[in-house]
Amino acid sequence: MNKFMAMGLIILVIVLSFVVSNFIKNPQLSMGDVGAKEATYLGEGLFFLWDEKTVVKMDQQGDFEIGQRFVYEGEGEDIEIMEKTDRKTGEKMDLEIAVEVNAKTDDTVKLIDVREPGEFDSGHVPGAINIPLGSILGSKEFSKDDVLILYCRSGARSATAQKALEREGYYVIDAGGIIYYRGEIER
Repeated sequence: MNKFMAMGLIILVIVLSFVVSNFIKNPQLSMGDVGAKEATYLGEGLFFLWDEKTVVKMDQQGDFEIGQRFVYEGEGEDIEIMEKTDRKTGEKMDLEIAVEVNAKTDDTVKLIDVREPGEFDSGHVPGAINIPLGSILGSKEFSKDDVLILYCRSGARSATAQKALEREGYYVIDAGGIIYYRGEIER
């Protein structure tokens, strides 16, 4: 086997591995839908379109659960929901996008800084509320009907809080650490 055939075989194996891993991660999709677009229901007619990284308000018929994912076709507000899938755990989102999502939504989305109050006071993202990691489970600031988007300094505490809250039945998105954020800071 010459060098070019070996390289071509390696590339084919890599591509097939990617396609198979996408199918395994989301078995509700058929193999023809591997590139399908997904949206998450945020409450009150609001959907987050993961591919477009935007929030849209739509009048969709049906029973939707906060955090439920959907496979859809179309663009912007002109989308058709093709299939409902289960909620996902361990969701991640860039903090810049989380700030935009929070600004476009009402009280159903809570952008929560899980750092200590002194860290929060030294600078936080617009629209965030402060609930330190140590008191997140006992907080009355949110309910299971809310979408919780968490962040901290580096992403470690928000990941810990995400796991704890998901075990309790909350829908949580981890936005990582503020040290990677390049937007406006409030003091």
